[in-house]
Amino acid sequence: MQSLIRVSAASIIAVHSMDYMLKNKKPAYSARELAGKMKVSYNHLSKVLQRLAAGNLVAAYRGPSGGYLLTEKGKRARLGEIINAIEGESERPPCFMSTKTCGRSRCVLKNFLDKTSREFNKLLNLKLGDF
Repeated sequence: MQSLIRVSAASIIAVHSMDYMLKNKKPAYSARELAGKMKVSYNHLSKVLQRLAAGNLVAAYRGPSGGYLLTEKGKRARLGEIINAIEGESERPPCFMSTKTCGRSRCVLKNFLDKTSREFNKLLNLKLGDF
């Protein structure tokens, strides 16, 4: 069975890189070092780190001892905040079928989708250190 929930590779890289920085306390991490530790593309990770920096979850420092580190906001970030920094805010549409295909006054999937969304939102509220 295919999953209803999809998370992009960029979001997965973002969560893993922030988790790595949280657990391995160093003054700063170079993108190359993180890419090597995580075994991901340096170019992809660099773009992810730029988005995290734009969301004020990591700070970037230039120079020989520069690199990336978690901001105070990043240290307290919830999973949903990290994903939103990468993907942007999203909303579930009121109906998945734009033409009201089911012909019902109330969608047959509404209760299921609402419950699934509530459970998923609980997971998105977890902080990095919670799992």
